[in-house]
Amino acid sequence: GNHLNYTQSTNAFSCGTTSGGTDVGGTNAARVHRTAGDVTTTSTSLVDLTGASITITTAANPILIGFSASCANTGAGNGMIYNVDVDGAVVLGTSGLKSAANDANFEEIFAFTMMTAPLTAASHTIKIQWLVTGGTGTTFGGTTIPYNFWVTEVVD
Repeated sequence: GNHLNYTQSTNAFSCGTTSGGTDVGGTNAARVHRTAGDVTTTSTSLVDLTGASITITTAANPILIGFSASCANTGAGNGMIYNVDVDGAVVLGTSGLKSAANDANFEEIFAFTMMTAPLTAASHTIKIQWLVTGGTGTTFGGTTIPYNFWVTEVVD
């Protein structure tokens, strides 16, 4: 996929191409664009969202993380909770961000963007994790309705 980077210190934009889920070198950005199929869970504890893992090497800088997906749950009033795991620690509180519809099987769009505190200069693994509050949750990730997950290092 293509991406656009902004470097504040030089006030410049640059373009590049990424391959899903891997560090792309000097651009310090990576993206997952899942089209391999929908993902479901009945877990009420955080589990890794299939395919949503990126490893990127950074300097001692923060990273921007973005996620967008369509999701649904089989149970009325039940929802999905999404969180971000950076090197084994969740960063959106102990639960995360909740998506819930009043109707069963109602498809909704769930998206967020966030920035971490500065990381150490090293290789880091960032994952999207999720759980359901009840029922069976689906995060759509097929060719018709893909999900997107991206990470970009913020270089000052």
